[in-house]
Amino acid sequence: MDRLRVLGIDPGTIKLGWSVVDTCTENATHRVDSGCLTLGKSSASIAERLHQLHIQLRQVIERFHPDVLAIESAFFGDNARSALRIGEARGVVLMMAAEFNMDVDEIPPATVKRRIAGNGRATKEQVYSMTLQHLGCADFSPASEDESDAVAIALCHIQSLDVPKATSNNKLNSKPKNGRSCVKLPPGSTFQ
Repeated sequence: MDRLRVLGIDPGTIKLGWSVVDTCTENATHRVDSGCLTLGKSSASIAERLHQLHIQLRQVIERFHPDVLAIESAFFGDNARSALRIGEARGVVLMMAAEFNMDVDEIPPATVKRRIAGNGRATKEQVYSMTLQHLGCADFSPASEDESDAVAIALCHIQSLDVPKATSNNKLNSKPKNGRSCVKLPPGSTFQ
């Protein structure tokens, strides 16, 4: 059975939510697994936490072999320090996507909320409730909001695809409906 496997990431430097969601040629979507990486306490140095992110995310990628990385794009709120830290975590995740030759889809938080819950200002509870509906199950009980958000991000990517048929290389032909392209990062890319 041909399928597209999406790794959804809700970035963070203390905890990072992740999910692996498959979509198949029959347009069936299901959560393969998900969780939350604990990277260390806020008292630990950022270098130590980013190193833990690298180690633990590598284990997830090597275990599940995703085709696409869907990650929440940078959000610039009132807290510049927090935005900077999230950006550092995103940099590690994007570097690993390049290392494992994954396509990348960066999705704004409001787009995730709008696509999953029908409202760009939806609450986390509303997004979680609609995530269950999109998965067609009631047994998904995430350990954290970060894990729940990661599943919603992966589902958001899948919903953006025009999925006419599967190809023989185990990836589905996909062209996002919103005009964004999934860009494969070239080896040796730098992030600025």
